[in-house]
Amino acid sequence: MIPSLHIPALVGEIELDEPFERIELGSSRDGSPYRSALLLVRRDGRNLGLLSVVPRSDGSVERGDLRAALDEQVPGWDGETRARVAPARECHVTVVVTARGRHEALAATVESVLDSDWRLFDVVVVDGGGAAGSADFLRERFESHPRLRCVEEPREGVSLARNAGLAVARGEIVAFTDEGVLVDENWIRALVDALEETGAECVTGPALPLELETPAQALAEQLTGAASEATPRTLSLADSSVERLAVRAADQLGADLNIAVRADTLRALGGFDPALGRGTLARGGEHLDLCIRLLQAGHAVGYQPDALVWRGLPRELQAARREAFAHGMGLGAAVSKHVHGDHLPAELRAAARHIRRRSARSGSSRRKLLETLALTGLLAAPAAYRQSVQAQSRLPAAPERPAVVLEPPVPPPAPAPVTLMPDEAPPATPRWADAGLAALIAAAVAVSVVPVPSAARILVMLAAACLVPGGAVVRYLRFDFGASWLAMAAALSLGFETLASLALIWTGWWHPAAVAIGLGALSALIIVFDWSRRHGAGPALPA
Repeated sequence: MIPSLHIPALVGEIELDEPFERIELGSSRDGSPYRSALLLVRRDGRNLGLLSVVPRSDGSVERGDLRAALDEQVPGWDGETRARVAPARECHVTVVVTARGRHEALAATVESVLDSDWRLFDVVVVDGGGAAGSADFLRERFESHPRLRCVEEPREGVSLARNAGLAVARGEIVAFTDEGVLVDENWIRALVDALEETGAECVTGPALPLELETPAQALAEQLTGAASEATPRTLSLADSSVERLAVRAADQLGADLNIAVRADTLRALGGFDPALGRGTLARGGEHLDLCIRLLQAGHAVGYQPDALVWRGLPRELQAARREAFAHGMGLGAAVSKHVHGDHLPAELRAAARHIRRRSARSGSSRRKLLETLALTGLLAAPAAYRQSVQAQSRLPAAPERPAVVLEPPVPPPAPAPVTLMPDEAPPATPRWADAGLAALIAAAVAVSVVPVPSAARILVMLAAACLVPGGAVVRYLRFDFGASWLAMAAALSLGFETLASLALIWTGWWHPAAVAIGLGALSALIIVFDWSRRHGAGPALPA
């Protein structure tokens, strides 16, 4: 759990692979100096634990102070971290983000997800409960991002929104978070690693506070925060151990806004319970219910401390009170769904002990008020859950597929490859051009070895020089210029010969006859090779 801190407290992280440096805590948003710091200790992306430090009178934490605090609070920090197990395969992950109309908070969440170091993933934003406008905002902020989609779920409730995201998910693993949450760049990788390594069907992770600057934030974190330990664990249902499942899940698993499930398994279970979660009369408990159903079905559920997200906490005491009441009611609703009859009071008492245990960690005089509100929500949960079930039964049925209001642009289809039939001739120069090239080459060779008038020799050699090199290249590249073939061959030939002449001038080696013979021999080789690849037994080489 989050250690007790002097408020306001700076929230940050230290990377053990880097040298220790003196830390200046500075001031909070309201200008008051930080009285303590909560630091996430990491090495190679691994979460080693949380560290609380108190600054000196000048507001700084010296390297020696930091080392002493690590020795006391993070045993084994200077040892070897557990080895990272690479996933057996790279699978596609869909990240579902529920939106409630806070556009800038949504943009921050989407940006953090898009910065993930995982290669195969897409993001589905669900505009839930009538919070329209997210699609237009995302289109303006992110243009047509190839990984981003947005769907609408007009009915109220985070479970309905998540089920809408699940309905359009393309990945074999679906990860869920909420607007306003910032995810670590290794978040998806850590979730997938845990699923592959443990064989669990669901993995949760910690949700650390973005800031702890007001007493209300500290109280809300102590009471409503999920597990934040640095040790991974996996829960499964032992022989007949079916008691206290909701309390065990609340004690040992991560937050509802940091959860990943195998898509097929979640669909087989029917998704999240629409009578639970924020936006319903039950106020929460949807993730606890999901974990309970998974355990009852014989699956394992895991907690991975490296799958980090950061969440915002209410700055005002009134908002913290509402969150405390909702926390107690959500826990009680999950208990009420799965425990009935004479067993329900015992389960609710166990849930009450869980709430008191968490609340007792805070020394604030106001903690008793939040604890009382959470216990009140717990006691009201059975009736609230029954009313929520009735309210959900009166809602209109969901469409088979939610309305997709933002899609990535569809890339233009790739041109179909041209398949040549065995008896189909590839694009080629006109037949008269082939005959003309062969005749020019033969004539050039003939006038070189047979005595002929000088005028005839000059005319033949000039025609060969103007047409043969360019004609050979045009023929090899299979350009079909039709009647303009002659002009293209002459242009290329003159270009080659101009370059050859400039090379002779540049080097001072003036032997035009040698250049002419070289160009002619090269042209003949190109023509012979091209003829053999077109008429040989093997497949034609690509041009």
